[in-house]
Amino acid sequence: MDRNPDVMGAPVDYTNDVHVISMIDNFISINNAIDCDLFGQVNAESAGIKHISGTGGQLDFAMGAYLSKGGKSFICMSPRPSPARTARSRAASFPR
Repeated sequence: MDRNPDVMGAPVDYTNDVHVISMIDNFISINNAIDCDLFGQVNAESAGIKHISGTGGQLDFAMGAYLSKGGKSFICMSPRPSPARTARSRAASFPR
């Protein structure tokens, strides 16, 4: 990376800028979800009171892909928790 003109370091207010992302044609955004409800609200940060990840650019990248010419955004999640945990669906009728 050192002195490589093909590699660019940039601050988060640039890399996660929806307008900058949307200028990339056919941009694909793939994000993870812990669970979601029937209204399409996605939880990507915590499971109950257990904090899983910090706030990040999930919405920025999803919106950037939506606004990108030919872009697509995917929110992916496994169908249920690992077998060691309770086997309940990750889709809920209301936010958990």
